[in-house]
Amino acid sequence: MDIARLLLAAKLDGQARVLRTHFGNDGSAETILTLREGLGESFSFDQMRQLEASAAACYFSTWSGSPLAVPKFTAKDLARIPDHWRRYDGRGSVLYSSNGNKKAERPANAILNYLFALLEVESLLACHAIGIDPGLGIMHLDTRGRQSMALDLMEPVRPLVEQWTLDLLANRAFKRTDFSETDDGHVRLVAPLTHELADTMGQWRRAVAPWAEKVAHLFGEAMKGKYQSVTPLTKENHSAAQRTVKARKARESVYRDLARAKEDTPKQRPTKAVEVALRNCVECGGPLSRGSHVRCPQCWESLPGQDFQTRNQRGVAISEKKALERQWREAHPGERGDPEEYRRSILPGLEGVTLSQIMRACGVAKSTASVIRSGKLVPAQRHWEALGQIGPEGYS
Repeated sequence: MDIARLLLAAKLDGQARVLRTHFGNDGSAETILTLREGLGESFSFDQMRQLEASAAACYFSTWSGSPLAVPKFTAKDLARIPDHWRRYDGRGSVLYSSNGNKKAERPANAILNYLFALLEVESLLACHAIGIDPGLGIMHLDTRGRQSMALDLMEPVRPLVEQWTLDLLANRAFKRTDFSETDDGHVRLVAPLTHELADTMGQWRRAVAPWAEKVAHLFGEAMKGKYQSVTPLTKENHSAAQRTVKARKARESVYRDLARAKEDTPKQRPTKAVEVALRNCVECGGPLSRGSHVRCPQCWESLPGQDFQTRNQRGVAISEKKALERQWREAHPGERGDPEEYRRSILPGLEGVTLSQIMRACGVAKSTASVIRSGKLVPAQRHWEALGQIGPEGYS
Protein backbone atom coordinates (compact mmCIF):
# COMPACT_ATOMS: atom_id res chain seq x y z
CA MET A 1 0.00 0.00 0.00
CA ASP A 2 2.83 2.41 0.81
CA ILE A 3 4.53 1.67 -2.51
CA ALA A 4 1.28 2.15 -4.44
CA ARG A 5 0.62 5.50 -2.72
CA LEU A 6 4.19 6.63 -3.41
CA LEU A 7 4.09 5.87 -7.13
CA LEU A 8 0.55 7.09 -7.79
CA ALA A 9 1.03 10.32 -5.81
CA ALA A 10 4.07 11.15 -7.95
CA LYS A 11 2.10 10.37 -11.11
CA LEU A 12 -0.80 12.65 -10.18
CA ASP A 13 1.61 15.43 -9.18
CA GLY A 14 3.17 15.16 -12.62
CA GLN A 15 -0.20 15.25 -14.37
CA ALA A 16 -1.19 18.40 -12.48
CA ARG A 17 2.13 19.99 -13.44
CA VAL A 18 1.58 19.20 -17.16
CA LEU A 19 -1.91 20.69 -17.12
CA ARG A 20 -0.60 23.90 -15.57
CA THR A 21 2.56 24.39 -17.63
CA HIS A 22 1.32 23.22 -21.06
CA PHE A 23 -2.45 23.75 -21.06
CA GLY A 24 -2.79 26.52 -18.48
CA ASN A 25 -5.70 24.66 -16.90
CA ASP A 26 -5.44 25.34 -13.17
CA GLY A 27 -8.96 24.08 -12.46
CA SER A 28 -8.32 20.54 -13.71
CA ALA A 29 -4.91 20.58 -12.02
CA GLU A 30 -6.55 21.35 -8.66
CA THR A 31 -9.05 18.54 -9.23
CA ILE A 32 -6.22 16.06 -9.76
CA LEU A 33 -4.41 17.30 -6.66
CA THR A 34 -7.61 16.80 -4.67
CA LEU A 35 -7.79 13.22 -5.93
CA ARG A 36 -4.14 12.82 -4.94
CA GLU A 37 -4.98 13.73 -1.34
CA GLY A 38 -7.52 10.91 -1.35
CA LEU A 39 -4.73 8.38 -1.84
CA GLY A 40 -3.68 8.85 1.77
CA GLU A 41 -7.18 7.90 2.93
CA SER A 42 -7.52 4.83 0.71
CA PHE A 43 -7.60 1.43 2.37
CA SER A 44 -7.49 -0.82 -0.70
CA PHE A 45 -5.88 -1.01 -4.11
CA ASP A 46 -9.30 -0.77 -5.76
CA GLN A 47 -9.91 2.62 -4.15
CA MET A 48 -6.54 3.88 -5.35
CA ARG A 49 -7.19 2.56 -8.87
CA GLN A 50 -10.51 4.40 -8.93
CA LEU A 51 -8.83 7.64 -7.91
CA GLU A 52 -6.17 7.13 -10.59
CA ALA A 53 -8.83 6.45 -13.21
CA SER A 54 -10.74 9.59 -12.24
CA ALA A 55 -7.54 11.62 -12.47
CA ALA A 56 -6.76 10.12 -15.89
CA ALA A 57 -10.24 11.01 -17.17
CA CYS A 58 -9.82 14.60 -15.99
CA TYR A 59 -6.28 14.72 -17.37
CA PHE A 60 -6.94 13.48 -20.90
CA SER A 61 -10.21 15.36 -21.18
CA THR A 62 -8.00 18.47 -21.20
CA TRP A 63 -5.96 16.93 -24.02
CA SER A 64 -9.08 16.12 -26.05
CA GLY A 65 -9.91 18.79 -28.59
CA SER A 66 -6.75 20.76 -27.85
CA PRO A 67 -4.51 21.72 -30.79
CA LEU A 68 -1.51 21.19 -28.52
CA ALA A 69 -2.06 17.41 -28.75
CA VAL A 70 -2.10 17.40 -32.57
CA PRO A 71 1.13 17.20 -34.61
CA LYS A 72 1.97 19.90 -37.16
CA PHE A 73 2.72 18.75 -40.71
CA THR A 74 4.58 20.43 -43.53
CA ALA A 75 2.48 22.47 -45.95
CA LYS A 76 3.05 20.13 -48.89
CA ASP A 77 1.81 17.14 -46.87
CA LEU A 78 -1.37 18.71 -45.46
CA ALA A 79 -3.48 17.42 -48.36
CA ARG A 80 -2.28 13.85 -47.71
CA ILE A 81 -3.17 13.85 -44.02
CA PRO A 82 -6.37 12.00 -42.97
CA ASP A 83 -8.98 14.17 -41.29
CA HIS A 84 -8.90 12.25 -37.99
CA TRP A 85 -5.18 12.94 -37.68
CA ARG A 86 -5.98 16.65 -37.36
CA ARG A 87 -7.75 16.25 -34.01
CA TYR A 88 -7.21 14.50 -30.68
CA ASP A 89 -10.18 12.72 -29.12
CA GLY A 90 -8.53 11.01 -26.15
CA ARG A 91 -6.05 8.35 -25.17
CA GLY A 92 -8.24 5.37 -26.05
CA SER A 93 -8.32 3.67 -29.44
CA VAL A 94 -11.44 2.33 -31.13
CA LEU A 95 -9.27 -0.27 -32.87
CA TYR A 96 -8.49 -2.10 -29.63
CA SER A 97 -10.99 -4.64 -28.36
CA SER A 98 -11.32 -3.13 -24.88
CA ASN A 99 -11.03 0.47 -26.11
CA GLY A 100 -7.56 0.66 -24.54
CA ASN A 101 -4.63 2.70 -25.78
CA LYS A 102 -3.06 0.03 -27.97
CA LYS A 103 -3.31 0.16 -31.79
CA ALA A 104 -3.34 3.96 -31.87
CA GLU A 105 -5.31 5.49 -34.75
CA ARG A 106 -3.75 8.96 -34.23
CA PRO A 107 -0.08 10.05 -34.48
CA ALA A 108 0.08 11.59 -30.98
CA ASN A 109 -1.02 8.33 -29.35
CA ALA A 110 1.35 6.37 -31.57
CA ILE A 111 4.26 8.50 -30.33
CA LEU A 112 3.16 8.01 -26.73
CA ASN A 113 2.86 4.24 -27.18
CA TYR A 114 6.33 4.05 -28.70
CA LEU A 115 7.90 6.10 -25.90
CA PHE A 116 6.09 4.12 -23.22
CA ALA A 117 7.46 0.93 -24.78
CA LEU A 118 10.96 2.35 -24.46
CA LEU A 119 10.23 3.34 -20.87
CA GLU A 120 9.00 -0.19 -20.14
CA VAL A 121 12.31 -1.59 -21.37
CA GLU A 122 14.23 0.72 -19.03
CA SER A 123 11.91 -0.17 -16.13
CA LEU A 124 12.48 -3.86 -16.77
CA LEU A 125 16.25 -3.38 -16.78
CA ALA A 126 16.02 -1.33 -13.58
CA CYS A 127 14.15 -4.18 -11.86
CA HIS A 128 16.89 -6.64 -12.77
CA ALA A 129 19.63 -4.22 -11.70
CA ILE A 130 18.11 -3.48 -8.28
CA GLY A 131 17.01 -7.07 -7.61
CA ILE A 132 13.21 -6.80 -7.89
CA ASP A 133 11.13 -9.47 -9.58
CA PRO A 134 9.71 -7.61 -12.62
CA GLY A 135 6.68 -9.89 -12.67
CA LEU A 136 5.64 -9.02 -9.10
CA GLY A 137 2.71 -6.69 -9.65
CA ILE A 138 1.42 -4.22 -7.06
CA MET A 139 -1.01 -1.94 -8.88
CA HIS A 140 -0.98 -3.94 -12.13
CA LEU A 141 -2.43 -7.41 -11.65
CA ASP A 142 -0.21 -10.39 -12.37
CA THR A 143 -0.86 -11.54 -15.92
CA ARG A 144 0.92 -14.18 -17.92
CA GLY A 145 3.56 -12.64 -20.18
CA ARG A 146 3.34 -9.17 -18.58
CA GLN A 147 6.04 -7.55 -16.44
CA SER A 148 3.68 -5.97 -13.91
CA MET A 149 6.35 -4.46 -11.63
CA ALA A 150 8.00 -2.75 -14.60
CA LEU A 151 4.63 -1.19 -15.42
CA ASP A 152 4.25 -0.08 -11.80
CA LEU A 153 7.61 1.70 -11.91
CA MET A 154 6.57 3.50 -15.08
CA GLU A 155 3.67 5.32 -13.37
CA PRO A 156 5.57 8.28 -11.84
CA VAL A 157 7.56 8.76 -15.08
CA ARG A 158 4.58 8.76 -17.47
CA PRO A 159 3.90 12.52 -17.04
CA LEU A 160 7.52 13.23 -18.04
CA VAL A 161 7.04 11.22 -21.23
CA GLU A 162 3.77 13.04 -21.98
CA GLN A 163 5.42 16.40 -21.32
CA TRP A 164 8.25 15.52 -23.69
CA THR A 165 5.69 14.49 -26.35
CA LEU A 166 3.83 17.80 -26.06
CA ASP A 167 7.10 19.68 -26.51
CA LEU A 168 7.86 17.57 -29.59
CA LEU A 169 4.44 18.25 -31.10
CA ALA A 170 4.82 21.99 -30.47
CA ASN A 171 8.34 22.39 -31.89
CA ARG A 172 8.49 20.01 -34.85
CA ALA A 173 6.88 19.91 -38.27
CA PHE A 174 6.26 16.26 -39.20
CA LYS A 175 6.17 14.68 -42.63
CA ARG A 176 3.57 12.28 -43.93
CA THR A 177 6.35 9.72 -44.33
CA ASP A 178 7.05 9.80 -40.56
CA PHE A 179 3.94 7.64 -40.09
CA SER A 180 2.34 4.69 -41.82
CA GLU A 181 -1.23 3.45 -41.55
CA THR A 182 -2.33 -0.17 -41.82
CA ASP A 183 -5.48 -1.27 -43.60
CA ASP A 184 -7.47 -1.18 -40.36
CA GLY A 185 -6.30 2.37 -39.50
CA HIS A 186 -3.51 1.52 -37.04
CA VAL A 187 -0.87 4.28 -37.11
CA ARG A 188 2.77 3.18 -36.81
CA LEU A 189 5.99 5.19 -36.65
CA VAL A 190 8.61 5.03 -39.39
CA ALA A 191 12.35 5.68 -39.36
CA PRO A 192 14.09 8.08 -38.92
CA LEU A 193 11.46 9.24 -36.37
CA THR A 194 11.78 5.95 -34.50
CA HIS A 195 15.54 6.44 -34.24
CA GLU A 196 15.07 9.94 -32.86
CA LEU A 197 12.66 8.67 -30.21
CA ALA A 198 14.97 5.77 -29.34
CA ASP A 199 17.66 8.30 -28.43
CA THR A 200 15.54 9.32 -25.43
CA MET A 201 16.07 5.98 -23.64
CA GLY A 202 18.90 7.41 -21.56
CA GLN A 203 16.55 10.12 -20.31
CA TRP A 204 13.92 7.56 -19.23
CA ARG A 205 16.63 5.39 -17.64
CA ARG A 206 17.66 8.27 -15.38
CA ALA A 207 14.02 9.11 -14.60
CA VAL A 208 12.96 5.61 -13.53
CA ALA A 209 16.16 4.79 -11.58
CA PRO A 210 15.32 6.60 -8.30
CA TRP A 211 11.82 5.10 -8.20
CA ALA A 212 13.16 1.58 -8.65
CA GLU A 213 15.58 2.12 -5.78
CA LYS A 214 12.87 3.62 -3.53
CA VAL A 215 10.61 0.62 -4.12
CA ALA A 216 13.48 -1.79 -3.44
CA HIS A 217 14.33 0.03 -0.21
CA LEU A 218 10.71 -0.11 0.97
CA PHE A 219 10.71 -3.85 0.35
CA GLY A 220 14.03 -4.17 2.17
CA GLU A 221 12.82 -2.24 5.22
CA ALA A 222 9.92 -4.66 5.55
CA MET A 223 12.23 -7.68 5.61
CA LYS A 224 13.28 -9.42 8.79
CA GLY A 225 16.93 -9.01 9.64
CA LYS A 226 19.46 -6.44 8.53
CA TYR A 227 19.02 -4.76 5.16
CA GLN A 228 21.71 -2.69 3.48
CA SER A 229 20.27 -0.19 1.00
CA VAL A 230 22.19 0.01 -2.27
CA THR A 231 21.96 2.49 -5.14
CA PRO A 232 23.41 0.81 -8.24
CA LEU A 233 21.22 2.89 -10.57
CA THR A 234 21.53 6.45 -9.24
CA LYS A 235 24.93 5.92 -7.57
CA GLU A 236 23.64 8.10 -4.71
CA ASN A 237 25.63 6.20 -2.06
CA HIS A 238 28.80 6.67 -4.09
CA SER A 239 28.05 10.36 -4.64
CA ALA A 240 27.39 10.88 -0.93
CA ALA A 241 30.70 9.20 -0.06
CA GLN A 242 32.49 11.41 -2.59
CA ARG A 243 30.92 14.54 -1.09
CA THR A 244 32.07 13.46 2.38
CA VAL A 245 35.61 12.83 1.19
CA LYS A 246 35.66 16.11 -0.74
CA ALA A 247 34.51 18.08 2.33
CA ARG A 248 37.12 16.35 4.50
CA LYS A 249 39.89 17.10 2.01
CA ALA A 250 38.77 20.72 1.84
CA ARG A 251 39.02 21.02 5.63
CA GLU A 252 42.43 19.35 5.62
CA SER A 253 43.59 21.74 2.89
CA VAL A 254 42.55 24.74 5.00
CA TYR A 255 44.43 23.33 8.00
CA ARG A 256 47.52 22.73 5.87
CA ASP A 257 47.39 26.27 4.51
CA LEU A 258 47.11 27.70 8.02
CA ALA A 259 50.00 25.56 9.26
CA ARG A 260 52.11 26.54 6.25
CA ALA A 261 51.35 30.22 6.78
CA LYS A 262 52.29 29.87 10.44
CA GLU A 263 55.59 28.23 9.54
CA ASP A 264 56.36 30.91 6.95
CA THR A 265 55.73 33.74 9.44
CA PRO A 266 59.10 35.18 10.51
CA LYS A 267 59.75 34.72 14.20
CA GLN A 268 61.40 37.61 16.03
CA ARG A 269 62.52 37.49 19.64
CA PRO A 270 61.98 40.62 21.75
CA THR A 271 65.10 42.41 22.93
CA LYS A 272 63.92 42.22 26.55
CA ALA A 273 61.20 40.54 28.48
CA VAL A 274 57.99 42.54 28.47
CA GLU A 275 55.38 41.92 31.11
CA VAL A 276 52.01 41.81 29.43
CA ALA A 277 48.86 42.19 31.45
CA LEU A 278 46.65 39.13 30.98
CA ARG A 279 43.42 40.92 31.91
CA ASN A 280 42.21 44.15 33.48
CA CYS A 281 40.47 44.65 36.80
CA VAL A 282 36.69 44.94 36.47
CA GLU A 283 36.63 47.69 39.13
CA CYS A 284 39.53 50.04 38.46
CA GLY A 285 40.74 48.77 35.06
CA GLY A 286 44.25 48.14 36.31
CA PRO A 287 46.38 45.20 35.09
CA LEU A 288 45.98 41.74 36.64
CA SER A 289 48.98 39.53 37.19
CA ARG A 290 46.95 36.28 37.14
CA GLY A 291 44.49 35.28 34.48
CA SER A 292 42.09 33.63 36.91
CA HIS A 293 41.51 36.87 38.86
CA VAL A 294 38.90 39.46 37.95
CA ARG A 295 39.95 42.14 40.48
CA CYS A 296 43.27 43.51 41.56
CA PRO A 297 44.35 42.97 45.25
CA GLN A 298 43.36 46.51 46.27
CA CYS A 299 39.83 46.26 44.81
CA TRP A 300 39.44 42.73 46.18
CA GLU A 301 40.14 43.87 49.75
CA SER A 302 37.65 46.71 49.38
CA LEU A 303 34.79 44.24 49.03
CA PRO A 304 32.72 43.43 52.20
CA GLY A 305 34.18 40.43 54.01
CA GLN A 306 37.30 40.29 51.81
CA ASP A 307 39.63 42.52 53.83
CA PHE A 308 42.81 40.96 55.16
CA GLN A 309 41.62 40.62 58.79
CA THR A 310 38.32 38.92 57.86
CA ARG A 311 39.97 36.53 55.43
CA ASN A 312 42.58 35.69 58.04
CA GLN A 313 39.93 34.92 60.66
CA ARG A 314 38.05 32.79 58.15
CA GLY A 315 41.18 30.86 57.33
CA VAL A 316 41.92 30.20 61.02
CA ALA A 317 38.36 28.94 61.55
CA ILE A 318 38.58 26.60 58.57
CA SER A 319 41.93 25.31 59.79
CA GLU A 320 40.54 24.64 63.28
CA LYS A 321 37.54 22.76 61.87
CA LYS A 322 39.81 20.56 59.75
CA ALA A 323 41.96 19.84 62.81
CA LEU A 324 38.90 18.83 64.86
CA GLU A 325 37.70 16.59 62.02
CA ARG A 326 41.11 14.97 61.78
CA GLN A 327 41.26 14.36 65.54
CA TRP A 328 37.78 12.76 65.50
CA ARG A 329 38.77 10.46 62.64
CA GLU A 330 41.88 9.39 64.53
CA ALA A 331 39.80 8.68 67.64
CA HIS A 332 37.22 6.68 65.67
CA PRO A 333 39.24 4.74 63.10
CA GLY A 334 37.19 2.91 60.45
CA GLU A 335 33.89 4.33 61.66
CA ARG A 336 31.70 5.47 58.79
CA GLY A 337 28.18 6.54 59.58
CA ASP A 338 25.24 5.86 57.26
CA PRO A 339 23.55 9.10 56.08
CA GLU A 340 20.23 7.25 55.85
CA GLU A 341 20.51 6.26 59.49
CA TYR A 342 21.10 9.94 60.36
CA ARG A 343 17.97 10.95 58.45
CA ARG A 344 15.87 8.31 60.19
CA SER A 345 17.03 8.69 63.80
CA ILE A 346 18.43 12.22 64.26
CA LEU A 347 16.92 14.53 61.64
CA PRO A 348 13.26 14.17 62.80
CA GLY A 349 14.26 15.36 66.29
CA LEU A 350 15.57 18.67 64.88
CA GLU A 351 12.17 19.83 63.65
CA GLY A 352 11.34 21.87 66.76
CA VAL A 353 14.92 22.94 67.56
CA THR A 354 16.02 26.55 67.15
CA LEU A 355 18.88 27.52 64.89
CA SER A 356 20.85 28.91 67.82
CA GLN A 357 20.80 25.50 69.48
CA ILE A 358 22.20 23.86 66.37
CA MET A 359 24.82 26.62 66.07
CA ARG A 360 26.04 25.99 69.63
CA ALA A 361 25.96 22.21 69.25
CA CYS A 362 27.96 22.11 66.01
CA GLY A 363 29.84 25.40 66.12
CA VAL A 364 28.52 26.46 62.71
CA ALA A 365 27.10 29.66 61.25
CA LYS A 366 23.38 30.40 61.16
CA SER A 367 23.10 29.67 57.42
CA THR A 368 24.71 26.26 57.89
CA ALA A 369 22.44 25.51 60.86
CA SER A 370 19.42 26.29 58.68
CA VAL A 371 20.33 23.79 55.92
CA ILE A 372 21.14 21.17 58.59
CA ARG A 373 17.68 21.55 60.17
CA SER A 374 15.96 21.42 56.77
CA GLY A 375 17.75 18.17 55.92
CA LYS A 376 19.47 19.54 52.81
CA LEU A 377 22.90 19.02 54.43
CA VAL A 378 24.13 15.99 56.37
CA PRO A 379 26.66 17.38 58.89
CA ALA A 380 29.98 15.75 59.71
CA GLN A 381 29.65 12.55 61.71
CA ARG A 382 31.37 14.09 64.72
CA HIS A 383 28.31 16.36 65.21
CA TRP A 384 25.73 13.56 65.16
CA GLU A 385 26.00 12.76 68.87
CA ALA A 386 25.55 16.40 69.88
CA LEU A 387 22.60 16.85 67.54
CA GLY A 388 21.00 13.68 68.89
CA GLN A 389 21.02 15.13 72.38
CA ILE A 390 19.15 18.28 71.36
CA GLY A 391 15.47 18.21 72.18
CA PRO A 392 12.55 20.59 72.03
CA GLU A 393 13.27 21.44 75.66
CA GLY A 394 16.62 22.96 74.68
CA TYR A 395 20.31 22.15 74.65
CA SER A 396 22.72 22.84 77.48
